[in-house]
Amino acid sequence: MATKDELLRQAIAGLADESASRRALAARSVAALGGPADIGLVAALRHDPETRVRQSVAIALGLQEAPESTEGLVDMLQHDPEAEVRRQAAESLQRLKDASSVASLLSALDDTDPEVREQVLHALSKLVQSPDPTICQRVASILVGDQSRDVRFVAAGVSTRSCASKAVEVLTEALSRERDWFVRRGLIGALGDTGDPRALPSLQDALADDAPYVRSDAAEALGVIGDPGATEGLVRAVGDEDEEVRDSAKRALYKLHVPVSPDERLGFWILWLAADDPTVRGRGAMQLGDTYDPRAVQPLAEMLADSSTRVRATALVSLGKIGDESMIPVITELWADESEEPEVRAACVTALSAIEGPEAVSTLVAALGDRDAEVRVRSVLELERSPGAEITAALVARLEDPDSDVRATAAAVLGRRDAGVYADRLFSLKDDVNVTVRYEAALALARLGDARGRALLEELRRDGKLESYEIDTAEQAGALGPLPLTGA
Repeated sequence: MATKDELLRQAIAGLADESASRRALAARSVAALGGPADIGLVAALRHDPETRVRQSVAIALGLQEAPESTEGLVDMLQHDPEAEVRRQAAESLQRLKDASSVASLLSALDDTDPEVREQVLHALSKLVQSPDPTICQRVASILVGDQSRDVRFVAAGVSTRSCASKAVEVLTEALSRERDWFVRRGLIGALGDTGDPRALPSLQDALADDAPYVRSDAAEALGVIGDPGATEGLVRAVGDEDEEVRDSAKRALYKLHVPVSPDERLGFWILWLAADDPTVRGRGAMQLGDTYDPRAVQPLAEMLADSSTRVRATALVSLGKIGDESMIPVITELWADESEEPEVRAACVTALSAIEGPEAVSTLVAALGDRDAEVRVRSVLELERSPGAEITAALVARLEDPDSDVRATAAAVLGRRDAGVYADRLFSLKDDVNVTVRYEAALALARLGDARGRALLEELRRDGKLESYEIDTAEQAGALGPLPLTGA
């Protein structure tokens, strides 16, 4: 088997072969097998009469970092008659990342072939590590003057690095002139990459672009910048006729930086309430509740007429968080509306519980007899924190509720209250048709210190009626001991 040195000698000899294919192969082989001292032999072939040989030379020179490599590639970029060779020379210069080639690359931006100019821009994007006024000026002229859409598209990306603080000015000027939707996408993406809030006006205008891809990219760019000043435009874009635009606008909204100032934060979330998408309106309603700002009561109250069940329910919970007692009559009336969805009426119960007050508690007690089981379950849960024997007695009555979820919830809540006097009522559920009800009643008895509860739990475990999480809960409550070890 030939050694590496022998293979290199064969490859060097091949550089003078009569066959163009062999010379082309030899050029790449010398670059791969040799070192910087051998690259000059490859560079000497850059004037070969065959295009394919010169193209291989351009590839080979990009494999070895040496002054001869850069010099040879620059010469090919500037003087080779074939565009494909010049393009390959630019690509190899990009690979070498030799800063000394920047001036030559800039000159090559005047190349007559658009593919060469495009590759030159790619090379400059890798070589430019800091703002460069000369490159910025050239890129700006390309953005508004080059005839190739692909060249203008690539130039947009180069501008963000070479122009730095001037990038927004350069890109917005180009965007205002650009008629090609493909290039507008590149300009918009580059504006987003700047992260500069000064780009907001142009990007928000682009949300109304005729091309849906452009509108989608504009929304994404606004999300990248994250400035809350984009909220209103993005909220409108959530109602765009194009699904991709709508999705991009929603994603962008969730990326915006929430204002720190209470006034600005309140206005920020109120804008979300105007979105066509119910998930966005719901997010706005939820966040308004977390502000605990009384000024949010009015916009939230208006959301009680929203077309979305989930939005109405979320607005109610937020109103409860804010705790404005003037809303109790409104919420009570909504709960009493039997045409309303159970989810909304259950949210009324949650809101009233959060607001508290005698009027709210009386409605919660009345809701224990609601026609909807979901509302009754919520009422039982919310009344857990309300003291008083009368409340306890009302909860005990729910042990006979026709719905098993209500019975189970009532038993669980009674186990966390001072309800020992009702132990026999809880024990009566040992024969309930629903195993969850039997479990919650037994656990409640055990928590109240009644030994019958522990015995019932042991029986349920022995019969394989309990899920692992139920066993864990009972063990953590001290209502179940570990299983006894059995011998072989």
